[in-house]
Parts: sequence; structure tokens; C-alpha cells
Amino acid sequence: MRPFGPSIHRESAGVDLKGPVLFVRAGALGDFVLTLPVLHALLDAGLVVDVAVPGRFSVLLPPGIRRVWAVERAESGWIFAGERRDFASAVVFSPGLAAGLRATGLQVYTVPPLPTEAAGHHYAKVLGEGWTVEEAPVLRVPLPAPDPAGPVVIAPGSGGLSKRLPIVFWGALHHRLADLPVVWVAGPVEEEERWPVEPLRLGLRETAELAARCRCWLGPDAGPSHLAAAAGARVGVVFQTTDPAIWAPVGAAIFEDPRVEELEGWVRKVSTAKAPVIPLPHPTKMW
Repeated sequence: MRPFGPSIHRESAGVDLKGPVLFVRAGALGDFVLTLPVLHALLDAGLVVDVAVPGRFSVLLPPGIRRVWAVERAESGWIFAGERRDFASAVVFSPGLAAGLRATGLQVYTVPPLPTEAAGHHYAKVLGEGWTVEEAPVLRVPLPAPDPAGPVVIAPGSGGLSKRLPIVFWGALHHRLADLPVVWVAGPVEEEERWPVEPLRLGLRETAELAARCRCWLGPDAGPSHLAAAAGARVGVVFQTTDPAIWAPVGAAIFEDPRVEELEGWVRKVSTAKAPVIPLPHPTKMW
């Protein structure tokens, strides 16, 4: 298993969270990945934690969780119906849901849904001061070691069409990388699309495993890019309409309005690097 990575420690007294804790993170894959450091901090503090997330994300959860509630299943309806269970506190990233849970008498902690700063820092503020939180999401599931001979991964898809480059751009990049092993990865959103290369269609755990051993990963600001970064991949992210100062994975190479030659140069640079491009420094004290 990979090291958990650097962390941010807040010095002053902060939220005195009581357990058991209900951690609720609905939403898209990238949103889930960006809030993993908060979940890890709760577990590291020794708290009893239940997690409510979309069911397909459960394969990415760390060990130590008491119970996982799939938010789309009927058995989780009590979360949205205002029923009280045995929880003392809840950490929630939806203001509307937070209000409903607070009405049951729970101590609820939340933050505004849209960050105006680096998203990881924004979400970490749900715990206030005094907590040690990972600076960047790092998956706490067993993953393969990086493979210098692994493939270059192109993952062009995104649920937000405005975030995507034309498929012909990625096809041109693949052509220029003909001397390297290249694989394409598609998600559920791209199921009906036709691409110049037949893509891999993987589950989330398999996607993370591929990212962990690839030589580098390229894609737009989308959930798979965040997942790849959390798996330890060298990630290059193309930003079209979103702000990289807010949404870029920590340590990722950022490209705005890139040329094919620019991405090719980055791939070849990281492919020959002898040391990881994204280092894991010792924990730092910030904020």
C-alpha cells in the first residue's frame, strides 16, 4: 500500500466532533475524491464513522468504516427523510441535506458547496481548526507499484461537455506517441461514443489500479483525472472552462488551450524521469 502522503495540520482548537459520525458525500466522482482527506481525518482520530456515498464509490473507501450506505438505495432513505439514528454528529457537503439532518438534533458540520479557493482546502474547513488533514487525496486501498514500462493513459471523457477537447485532438496526440504504449479509458458517460481507438471500460477500482501503474495519465478536469492523481499517477489535466486554481489535483501538470506538441513533450519528459514527478514530502504545517 502506498504512503498516505503529506498533511496539513491546524494548530488552534477547533471542532470537537463526537461519534458516531455520519459522513455524507453525494455527487460526482471528483467531488467524492476531493473530500476523502476529511473522511481519512475522522478515521485517523479514532471516531466511529458510517459513510453515505453513491454505491459505486464503495470500492475506493478506506478500511475502518463501520457501515457504508449507498445513497441511491431505498435502505438509505432515512438520511433524506429526516429520521434520527444513533449518530452524534454528521459531516455533510450539501447544505440542503445538512439542514434536514440538523432538524433531527444532530450536530451537523458543512461548508458552502462551491469553493472559491483550492477545493481540498475548502472542504477541509468543514472540520475547523485543530485537525490534521491530508494535503491531497491519497487512496487507502491496495494498489500496484508504478511501472516505468506501463502505458500512457488517455481519458478524454467528462460528464461536462464544455470541459472536453475534441476527440480528434487526442487522436492526433496518440498518433504522435506511436512509439509508446497508449491506452484509452472511457467512462459510463461515453458508452455510446465512437472513438478512433477502442477504449478500456473499467470499474473504479480497476481504473485506480491502472492509474497506479501507468507512466502518465492525460485527461480533462474530470473525476477520472482526480482518481488517477489520488492513485499516485503523474497526471496532466487540460482545463477548458473550469478554474485550475480551484479544481486542479495537487501536483498535476496544468494545460490550458494546449497544442498537441505541448502534451507530447510532457509525456516524453515524464516517461524518462527517474524519480516521481509528484513527490510525497514530509508532513507540513500550514494555515
